[in-house]
Amino acid sequence: MRTAEAAAPGRAAARDRAALAALVGVFVLGAALRVYQLGAESYWFDEIIMVHVTDQPTGDLLRQLFRSARAPLYPLLGHVWVQLFGTGEAATRSLSALCGALSIPLMYLVGEKLFSRKVGFIAALIMTLSAFHVYYSQEYRYYSLVMLLTLAAALFFIEALDTGRLRHFLLFALAGVALFYAHPLSAALFIGALGLFFLLLLVWKPAHRARLPAWLASQALIVVGAAPTVLLRFVRASNGVADTSTLPDGGGLAPWWLEAPPIWEPVRTVVNFMILGIRYVRWLPALAAVLVFAVALFVVIWRRGGREWLATLRATPRRVRSQPEQWQRSAVLVLFWFAGPIVLAYLSSFTVLPMYVERYLSPAAPAMYLLVAVVLVTLGDAVPEVLSVGLVAALLAFSLQQYYARDIKEQWDEMAAFVEANAGEDDLIAFGSDFGNLEETVTIRQSFDWYYPGEAPACDVDPTADDATLLAQLRACEGAGERVWLVLRWSDDPRMAAFGEYLEAQQGGGLLGSRWFEGNIAVYRLGLPPEG
Repeated sequence: MRTAEAAAPGRAAARDRAALAALVGVFVLGAALRVYQLGAESYWFDEIIMVHVTDQPTGDLLRQLFRSARAPLYPLLGHVWVQLFGTGEAATRSLSALCGALSIPLMYLVGEKLFSRKVGFIAALIMTLSAFHVYYSQEYRYYSLVMLLTLAAALFFIEALDTGRLRHFLLFALAGVALFYAHPLSAALFIGALGLFFLLLLVWKPAHRARLPAWLASQALIVVGAAPTVLLRFVRASNGVADTSTLPDGGGLAPWWLEAPPIWEPVRTVVNFMILGIRYVRWLPALAAVLVFAVALFVVIWRRGGREWLATLRATPRRVRSQPEQWQRSAVLVLFWFAGPIVLAYLSSFTVLPMYVERYLSPAAPAMYLLVAVVLVTLGDAVPEVLSVGLVAALLAFSLQQYYARDIKEQWDEMAAFVEANAGEDDLIAFGSDFGNLEETVTIRQSFDWYYPGEAPACDVDPTADDATLLAQLRACEGAGERVWLVLRWSDDPRMAAFGEYLEAQQGGGLLGSRWFEGNIAVYRLGLPPEG
């Protein structure tokens, strides 16, 4: 008996070492996946904006952040980062890769705190293999940092609920303020969802009413701390300065390009949180994985006996209802964390102003990973976790393989190389936005110029103008000759074909060719008719 008792601590220590080794392995794998091919693709439109914002003198950066009301935390970190590591694709994106890698152990800690080590580990594994999370960990933009700060805020919020201590509520508030400075809209959706949960908790579990003063203090700190960036954005938008106008008079708070989402968009969001997009699904390997899972499950059912297995499966809802109060509270919290931002953004897009963009909803992605992990563990008595987790991991891995194998960003480097190889000595390069937006045209030009080694004359035009006006704009460009390369983003082939026909009618011109590149960017080669 004493021998068995003495052996028990040894077995527990061995299990702890094995669990730690597995967690370290997942973290190392996650870090490696976020570094792999980090600089393989060129910057895309939004990344070019961030590069130009961060790669300037500190004073100029601060003035631009104030004028544009841009969320300042990531640009400030990026400014320091480019001073240390440079402006290459891998160098800048490594900031997001670091945030993404650090999110994995935080994901584990949140899952362990809410449910169990097993749930935390599975959630961390799902995050590790999620193409959605990998993508934003390899982009020089806000959203990897947003998810990291979301997990930190969630961890402090959970501690605050458990202990009721003011310092934990204040730590939650500080993380929430940082989240507002990383991305105000994402922060508002996430903090709002947790606020709704806490209000429900006051009614559902009256014992938590003792935590109300500390929670109110945390909310007040968030409001006061976030007020400068939020109010600046309101002021700049109302003055038509911030790049967020939607109203005819130039005012507004939603991005000018954003519209209300399709009715089915939340379903697409839930899928994309895992695999980034249906186009990354490899159907044959996926079906093979499902078949292997089905065969293995059949063997499990056959060994247990069909009736016994069905009884175990039917008992699952009863086991969920019999879970401890803290487990139930955690489940409801995660549901609010996941569904709250999606529902709030969706309803607002039809009632107040459009704000439904998947990357803005990135704070909800970790909650989804937790929900999937909870479901897999809850079904563990009927469906062995080695099978269910293995199936999910295989499906995610197949999607992730396609993410690495395919180009996904706008291939400005390929376009620049194509023009450089085919442009004549007297050719002109013109840039335009299909929205007729001058700021977008400037960034299109910056994206192309970042990779173009040539010195061809260039100018900006408005391709949305009528044919005669567009032709006049091209002719007015300094150095305009007989041929023009017109670079467009999200272009319209019928529009360019019609313009080519107009040029032909002027005797001597026309659309000489075109080429599309990944990311819906295109270049059109135009022959201009002689003047007169």
